[in-house]
Amino acid sequence: MIPLERQRRLSMTSSAMLMMFALICSKLLGQLREILLLYRVGQGTPVSDGFILGFQIPDLLYELLIGGAIQAAITPTLAGAIEKRTQRSGWRAVSIFLNVAALTMLVLILVGQVAAPILIPALYSSRSPETVAVAISVSRTLFPQVLFMMLAALCIGILNAYRRFERTAFGPVVYNAGVVVSMLLLGDKTAGGAVRVAAGIMLSACVFFLLQFYLARNVFHRFYRFSFDVRDPGFRRLLRLALPTMLAASIVQLNVIVLSAFINRSFTADGLVTALRNASTLWQLPYGILAVSIGNVLLPNLSGMASASSPQRFRRLFDNGLRNAMFLIVPTAFLMLAMRRDFVRAVFSWGSTYPESLLSNTSSILIFYCFSILVQTLVFLFGIACFAAGNTKIPLYGGAVSLFGNFLFSLILTSIPGVGPWAMSLAFLLSGLSSAVLIIYLFRKRFPGFSPRSVGRRFPLQMVLCGVASVLTVTALGILYDGEGNKGLELIWLAFRALAGIAVFYLAAHSLRVPEAALYAERVGSLVRRVVHKARPDTDGAGGAQPPDESDDNHDGH
Repeated sequence: MIPLERQRRLSMTSSAMLMMFALICSKLLGQLREILLLYRVGQGTPVSDGFILGFQIPDLLYELLIGGAIQAAITPTLAGAIEKRTQRSGWRAVSIFLNVAALTMLVLILVGQVAAPILIPALYSSRSPETVAVAISVSRTLFPQVLFMMLAALCIGILNAYRRFERTAFGPVVYNAGVVVSMLLLGDKTAGGAVRVAAGIMLSACVFFLLQFYLARNVFHRFYRFSFDVRDPGFRRLLRLALPTMLAASIVQLNVIVLSAFINRSFTADGLVTALRNASTLWQLPYGILAVSIGNVLLPNLSGMASASSPQRFRRLFDNGLRNAMFLIVPTAFLMLAMRRDFVRAVFSWGSTYPESLLSNTSSILIFYCFSILVQTLVFLFGIACFAAGNTKIPLYGGAVSLFGNFLFSLILTSIPGVGPWAMSLAFLLSGLSSAVLIIYLFRKRFPGFSPRSVGRRFPLQMVLCGVASVLTVTALGILYDGEGNKGLELIWLAFRALAGIAVFYLAAHSLRVPEAALYAERVGSLVRRVVHKARPDTDGAGGAQPPDESDDNHDGH
């Protein structure tokens, strides 16, 4: 019989792979969305900058109220209740929390509609009147989207607590598909076109929520209760967990606003907001696919282990998740650093619509964002471990340090004569490092029994050596041929160089005896063997009869 621990690991691996596949699909649609944004709304223009700035306050509202609270409070609360078989009491607290959050969101949306014409000109006073006007219209159109995204995220958080990852994986794909259709049908390079695209995005969020609610309807029907009993002890415990995380999650969006404000204040060239956004989009591709998928699968499992008081299982699972995440993240970060200009050109430069100045600025900003992929992965996964352990203050402290550091480093760096827009990503990297050091230190001090022990010093050194080998490979291939001239050949050559770099990374890891290299080789080999076995014709001559499935029905015989 397969041991329970191995079954759990196999299930988690399958769930993580499903999440990664869905996120890849979602990110591909997201990149198509970014490309269409250049064509349908424009780039480096007052309209495109206003369109981008118009997202920031609605996004901040979402992050401030509910964005991180679902993962930090609702998912661990329900996962722990499921582990302890106390679902009804857990659901009572969650129901009250959701009702209060939805009502609060409705009020804030109304306030935002009224305050946008006052707040946006005050925040972006250095921008042109046309940019500010577009930002106001886009913000007011997008405010209802915040409610739909909150409700969709709520359904996803609940389904993740029940480990129904297959029901949550492809919701973002549907949302991004709706955004792409909106840009194709509604967008143009006028202010009216930008507002119509924003309206289409809002409707896509509504469809996203309706889909996730439909998939979670059974559990809602069984457990949800309409109540505003704010004196309920379970609700108060949940609120104490959620409030610090709401503040910590809002810091992420505040950092975006800080960087946008400093790049507006310190540099006069048009299109820098677009360059900053495009560079941010690129570094979040591998982070959003690899780190987030692993973290989403880890959270309910770690929460159950913490509720069951199983520190050894918690530590072992966290160890495995951390090492696997870094093993996947490191090569992508190194390759993006080595081929940053190629990636920017491949994703955003179609025809002659992406100016050389915008290409150079985006590439320079991306330099330090590549290192941030590694740092933010550590921050995210240790934050997940804190949430699972029931501590949301440590991520809040880390977020506060990040916000203060981002402002301080941006102020210092932009005051140095001759610095370029890359100073913004360097400030983000330095503030992220400060946050990571604090979070890891506090987690180890507060939860010594949960702290990972197998990473050590050897593993990071091995990852750096493998990353350097992959960088040398893609750099040498880039010298042979730069891929410019034909878009199709450019994309094929970029993919070939990236695959060659990844292959060298894994070969180097295997030669250094990194356990994860052998593990992934075994998984790939097992998958290939299963595919070959299913494709092989029946040669037993038993009238087409199939042998018994030993993997399912005969575990006891092994």
